[in-house]
Amino acid sequence: MSGVLRRFFRLRLAALAPLAVIALAGCGPSAPPEAVNSVEERDGTLIAFAGYGAYPSDPRPAEDGWVSHDGGRTWTATVSEPEVVVHTSACVSGYCYRVVPGRLAVEQSADGGSTFRPAWSIPPERVELLERALDTARDESLRSRAVAVQKRPSGRHVVAVANGSYGLTVRDETGVWRRYTVDGDGELRESAAMPSIQPGELIGQESAAAVLAGLWALTVGFFLAAADRRARKTLGVLAGIGTAGAVFSLGILTDEPLLALLGVLGTLTGAVVALVAWAVAATSKLGGPAITRAVSSGLAVSIAVLAPFWLWSAGWLASYGGAAVAAVVLGLAAAVTGLTYVRRRRAG
Repeated sequence: MSGVLRRFFRLRLAALAPLAVIALAGCGPSAPPEAVNSVEERDGTLIAFAGYGAYPSDPRPAEDGWVSHDGGRTWTATVSEPEVVVHTSACVSGYCYRVVPGRLAVEQSADGGSTFRPAWSIPPERVELLERALDTARDESLRSRAVAVQKRPSGRHVVAVANGSYGLTVRDETGVWRRYTVDGDGELRESAAMPSIQPGELIGQESAAAVLAGLWALTVGFFLAAADRRARKTLGVLAGIGTAGAVFSLGILTDEPLLALLGVLGTLTGAVVALVAWAVAATSKLGGPAITRAVSSGLAVSIAVLAPFWLWSAGWLASYGGAAVAAVVLGLAAAVTGLTYVRRRRAG
């Protein structure tokens, strides 16, 4: 009897690992950096502001400001301004730049503004990842807001673009674009800029869904592997409840409060069911090889669901929608393959 109990507790501790992943996945992003919403050139200096106006005719007070005397390479905190006007376009020596409405993008013209072509942009399919990282609810949308151009003593010019929570982007005299973000001390620094590609980051909800999918496959695998009638009946009920929990858990991937609540309840239900299934498997005559096959099936499903989202976070898949479709297809394929193997081995 003591051997059975030791086996049960060993399996239960193993089950706590994926449950911990689900708990950690609920942690949201950290507080977003202060937004840089305006930038302009004044008498040979560049000045960026946190306060902004929606249109040039709608000035608003500046909250914080930073000034650069070296063409945007370094920035120093400065006094606030009573009011700041946003400039969505700027020109110098026949070169003109303008922000693209609704996008993190700037266009440039070498003929005084007659024709424009792209100068700098963040692909739209990457913006969703940045919005998650920066928590842009207070910022309305992640977009370029203002642009300034400054002529340098070399005869060349630099360009500065205010991008809200994404910070400030500066093109130096050599044509290289650099990003600056407000750090925790209120300083505008290049070293504080957040990378636009973060492998494995900001996919907490998707990670929770992947873990739960694996726990569901694990529970069903125990049911299919069980030969004992009593254990099989119990595991069948658990598999049914776990399937319902897995369906409801999809709500955690939405922004609807009611669906999100159902998603949390479904996730907790699926996790508890999986834990109980571990206990039933440990105290029944399921056998080590059968348990190993069920566990392997669950791990395969979790990896298959998580992999596309990880690739999306790393920038290897452009579209989040495409990653979601791939996760469903690969997850189902892994589940069918793994559970079929579990069942055939029991029948054999």
